[in-house]
Amino acid sequence: NYSAVQLSRLIDDLSDYSRLNNDGIILAKNSVNIKQLVDIVILITESSIEEKKVNIINNLPEEFPMVHGDINRLQQIFTNLIEASIKTLSTGTITISGKEVEGTLEIIIEDTGSGLPFWKLNNLFNLYSLKDKEDAAFSNLSLHITKKLIELHGGTIEVFSALGKGTTFTFTLPKAVDKPDSSVASKSAAFQALIESYSIMEEAAASLESSSV
Repeated sequence: NYSAVQLSRLIDDLSDYSRLNNDGIILAKNSVNIKQLVDIVILITESSIEEKKVNIINNLPEEFPMVHGDINRLQQIFTNLIEASIKTLSTGTITISGKEVEGTLEIIIEDTGSGLPFWKLNNLFNLYSLKDKEDAAFSNLSLHITKKLIELHGGTIEVFSALGKGTTFTFTLPKAVDKPDSSVASKSAAFQALIESYSIMEEAAASLESSSV
């Protein structure tokens, strides 16, 4: 259930916000195959939005460089940004692409949604900028946390949007400098853990929803 999962994520966001304010988040950085990670995020996300006709496309090439980052926090970054786009769509397309720019990896998430007026963009990542129901399409809490997590990785994020023309998030992540090692099993286990943690979260969210009825 999508709303139940959202409730569980809101609880996690509140916990992360508190930890960020107290320097309580420490990244466990490794080389991460971002192409595979985005595939998993799309798989998980699509399973919870079956009622919407939204097509999510991973245009990252197979040979896209590895990212030096925390796989769980990277998953959180992509999930939050993709879900922010989903909230502006009843039907349409979200595309994830990327390129290397002077040793840094630039990721682009763009959608064909309703877009936002330019005067709202400057405050999109600010926690206390919600002023009307239209702004609620983008959860400022999750986007605020997303920006902080990207910055913890040494990156930056920008947003471009216009009414009727969709929204584009562009952010940077550090390229892994080490060569891929032989620990394929451990990396596969990390990806499997993401899927399992989502299943646990979904079950917990469903339990929360049923107990509140």
